[in-house]
Amino acid sequence: MKERILSQVYQHPLLNPEDIQRLMDAHQPRHFTKGEVLYERGKVLNEYLVLESGLIRSFTHDYHGDEITTDFFGDHEVVIEVLSLFQ
Repeated sequence: MKERILSQVYQHPLLNPEDIQRLMDAHQPRHFTKGEVLYERGKVLNEYLVLESGLIRSFTHDYHGDEITTDFFGDHEVVIEVLSLFQ
């Protein structure tokens, strides 16, 4: 299953089969539970996820501390925190 999902995610004309295999080998499985916070506020990330199955919600907080949903990620999507990427 992992190979099928990652080969879909990494479809690009400049990637040859060896490149795709190296990318696949770099991925490690992680499991999360419902409601688990994946990344803490203020943390700079140096990774991203490829979601095998499920739904992940990305959010931020407004000035009152209320959660504001910024994105949803579903099956076979790349999950990344864009603000952290540019820090």
